[in-house]
Amino acid sequence: MQLAVEVFISDVSGEDVEGIRKFWQPMPVDLVVRSVSARRSYDLIWTILIVLPWKAFLDKVFEEFATDSYRQVKKTLAQMIGQSPEPGEARKPVVIRDSASGIEIVLEHDLPPESLDLLMDLDLSSFRRGPLHYDRRRKRWRSESNAT
Repeated sequence: MQLAVEVFISDVSGEDVEGIRKFWQPMPVDLVVRSVSARRSYDLIWTILIVLPWKAFLDKVFEEFATDSYRQVKKTLAQMIGQSPEPGEARKPVVIRDSASGIEIVLEHDLPPESLDLLMDLDLSSFRRGPLHYDRRRKRWRSESNAT
């Protein structure tokens, strides 16, 4: 059985949506891509929101792609958060929402490489709620809503 993944992208073209589909094509997922307008009743704080069962996704990817998977997932996350904004726009983070717990993980554009290593081993069950942010001083992922 494939994992359900929803990708919400703010104000993108059909070409961008097709690029997202191609990117996820080799992954073992059932993908739904939706474009969301930031001109709704609220301003979006993210560029890309990915909703998926985080732990199950990592386990499945590692199973399918064996030795290369860890490096590939890390590279993919680094590419997504490193994308340049349009001229004159502020850089917004990529947000991953774990569909099992509802916890959101905020990936800022300038995360240090070790943060992605820690993210791969992160146990979301140790958090009551999110969003989770990387604490550069303490070198760990933490919830801004509650201490863990």
